[in-house]
Amino acid sequence: MNWSSLSYKTKNNYLLAGGLLFLLLSYWLAFNKTVDLYFTNRNLKTKLIIAQEAPEKRRMMDVKSNALKEKLSSYFTDSLKTQDRLLEVVSNFCQKNNLLLKEFPYEKYHEEKEFVIGTTELKVEGAFVNLLKLVYLLEQKEAVGRVSSSSFDTVFDNKRKKKVLVLTLYLQTLRIKSDKLKENK
Repeated sequence: MNWSSLSYKTKNNYLLAGGLLFLLLSYWLAFNKTVDLYFTNRNLKTKLIIAQEAPEKRRMMDVKSNALKEKLSSYFTDSLKTQDRLLEVVSNFCQKNNLLLKEFPYEKYHEEKEFVIGTTELKVEGAFVNLLKLVYLLEQKEAVGRVSSSSFDTVFDNKRKKKVLVLTLYLQTLRIKSDKLKENK
C-alpha cells in the first residue's frame, strides 16, 4: 500500500480515523483528568457557597422558628398545671357570678406531627351575661389555653322543670413532642 497512490477520499478517511483515534487517546490520557478536576472544582465551589451561606440561613431559620413559637406561645402550656389552674379559675369565677360548673372532664390528647394537642371541654350553666364574661375571662385575661370553640345551648332540666342556658367551651393547649420527651427523662 503506497500512500501516494491512494485517492484523496481514501486519504481523508484514514486521516479522519487517525484524528478520531488521536482525540480519543489524548482525552483518555490527558484531558480526562482535567475534565474530572473541572467538575470536581465546580461541585466544591457550589458546596463552598452553600457552606458560606449556612450561618445566615440558620439565623433566618432561628428567627422564623422564634416568630412561630411566639405566635403559638399562648397555646403552649404545661398540661398538669393548666388543668389545675383552669379548674381554679373557672370554679372561682362560677362562685362569684352564680354559675354552675356542670362538667369538667380530663384533657383529651391528640398527636399531630410535632405537636401534642390537648382539648378540654367545659359545660357551665347560668345567665347569658355571666357566661359571656367567663368566655371573655378565658380568652383575654387568663393564660390557661386557647378557647377554640364555644356554644350556647338551651337545655330542658328535668329536675327543675325549666329551660337552662348551658355554655359548652373547648379549650386547647399545645406541647411540642420534644418537650414531652424531655419531661419524661
